Amino acid sequence: MKTNERTAANSSQPRVVVAQCERVAREVTLALGQANGLAMIPVESARAVVEQVNAAQPQLVVLDSRLPDSATPYLIRQLRALTPARVAVIASHGDVETRIASFEAGADQYIDTGLSPRELRARLRSLLRRDAFTQPAKRSSTVRSIYTCEELTVDPAGHRVTVGDAEVELTRTEFSILMALFAAQIQGGRVLGREALIHRLGAAEADRSAQRTLEVHMANLRRKLGEKASAPRWIRTVRGVGYQWLEPIEAVEIDGAQTVRGAKSASSASSARDDDEGQPPRLHLVGSAG
Repeated sequence: MKTNERTAANSSQPRVVVAQCERVAREVTLALGQANGLAMIPVESARAVVEQVNAAQPQLVVLDSRLPDSATPYLIRQLRALTPARVAVIASHGDVETRIASFEAGADQYIDTGLSPRELRARLRSLLRRDAFTQPAKRSSTVRSIYTCEELTVDPAGHRVTVGDAEVELTRTEFSILMALFAAQIQGGRVLGREALIHRLGAAEADRSAQRTLEVHMANLRRKLGEKASAPRWIRTVRGVGYQWLEPIEAVEIDGAQTVRGAKSASSASSARDDDEGQPPRLHLVGSAG
C-alpha cells in the first residue's frame, strides 16, 4: 500500500484519499476512481487520512463514518483546518446523528450505503468524475443537504438558520442543541434527554450547574426562533426527561453556490458566529426525514 500511496501522491492526476473500512467497498471506490483517471490513495485509519492529506494535498477525501480511531465530525474539523478539499462521508441511512454532525463539522457530501448496489455505484461514479476536479475545490459550489421545518431552514454545512426571510444568528452551542433536536426528531420523534444534551455540549457531569447552563442556552434558542416554553411551536419540554422537536423535518438538496435573499456576505459576518457562507435557498425536495 505504501508504494501505491507514494505513486499517487507524486502523480499529476487529481488526487483522492479514500478511507473505507470494508475491503470490498474500498476496492469498488478505488476501481471507479482509477477508471476516471484519478490518483487514488487508500488508507485505513483517521491518522493515515491526516498524514496523506498533509503529504498528497488531495482534491477530495472520502471518509467511512466507522473509522476506528476517530469520531467522524472531529476528523472533518481537523481536515477543514488543513485543506480546502471536498469531504464526502459514507455512512448508513440509519446513522442520522453522524450525518447531521458531519455536515455541522463541514462535510460537503453524504453517500448512503443503504442504497442499492447499482445506485451506490452511480453515486460514487458521479462523485469521482474527473471533470469535477478541473477547477479548484470550492465548498460554496458543492451540492449539499439542508433541513426544513415549516418556514425554518437549517444549513448544517454553512452553520446558517433562517426563519422565513430572516436570518437567525445562533452561537455554536445553540446550533449544536438545534442539530441534536433535529436528529432526535428524524429518529422517530424521540425525546432527547437532558443528560444526553449536556454531555453533547461537553460537560463531564449533568450536575445542577450544567443543567442550569443548558436551560439558559435552550431559552436563548427558543427566543431566537420566536417561541416561548409556555406555548411551544417546535420545542416541547418534557418535565423531568428532556426536550422534543414537535414538527416533521424534511431534507432538501441545494446548490451551495446560490444564496438566500438578504443573507449576510462573508465579509460582514461576525467572527463570533458560525456563519461563513451565503444562506442557500430552498430547492426541490429530495426526501422526507420526518
